[in-house]
Amino acid sequence: RGSKDFVFGQRISQGLPHRFYLQIARLGLMMLFFSFSTYINCVCAVLAGWRTPNIRVMDITGTKELGTRILPDLGHDFFYVLEGWFGKDNVQSLDPDFFITIAVQLWLFFTVAHPKRLQIFRRFFAVYGYILMHRAVCVIITSLPDSHPRCTAQFGSEKGAYKTTPMFPKAFSRGLKLMMHPSQVVTCGDMIFSGHTTMTMLTLLTFYQSVQAAQTVYTPLTRMLPKWTLPLFRFVQYTIGSIAIFAIIGTRLHYTLDVIIAVYISLHAWSSYHALA
Repeated sequence: RGSKDFVFGQRISQGLPHRFYLQIARLGLMMLFFSFSTYINCVCAVLAGWRTPNIRVMDITGTKELGTRILPDLGHDFFYVLEGWFGKDNVQSLDPDFFITIAVQLWLFFTVAHPKRLQIFRRFFAVYGYILMHRAVCVIITSLPDSHPRCTAQFGSEKGAYKTTPMFPKAFSRGLKLMMHPSQVVTCGDMIFSGHTTMTMLTLLTFYQSVQAAQTVYTPLTRMLPKWTLPLFRFVQYTIGSIAIFAIIGTRLHYTLDVIIAVYISLHAWSSYHALA
């Protein structure tokens, strides 16, 4: 019996490296797919900037301009009310990028500490890449007037001069720059649907899927923590993600419709992938 146990254990030990390399290969493949999808999405987002319409909203008679260049939006109207209560500067100070950065950092810390980290990374890149391909089609197929003041101010200014130049081949290099240095490129017109919301939703869904109970994250790190740490960690992530999504609407980074569609597509893509995985 001892000999059989030794052979069985030896086979398991020999199989572990094979499974590990297979996991790495699958993760690398999904990262390549994600990188390709990201670049396609960036190129389409850049192209949307060239195609952003410059509109004037008129009253019902069509004889008087209402002084706005964006479409009517109930979410924006709600935040206009909040600006009247708390002050415009206070509401507009909710920077969605700040909260999304925190959410991503918490997600990264949690994923690295999780015993199934390779699986989580692989599934995250697969779902996100799939969603980005959808977004690339949506942002280029129909152009809506951008809702952010920074983009509406481009019309009639030097910052919007690029709209009068040919799109190609400059769009390919501009898309690559957006992919590598997103803070250095301002995109306008890539409205439907919100990429910021998609990123936030996927970090929240990771927590929902992978932290159902403390037993699913049983590591040396979690064994040192109190039992209430993981539920608190998940609550903090949900809170930060919710604030980020509301800030996306409140700062006019997107229309409410863009956010709702992003939430729906993220939920559908995530649940469909895990149902088939």
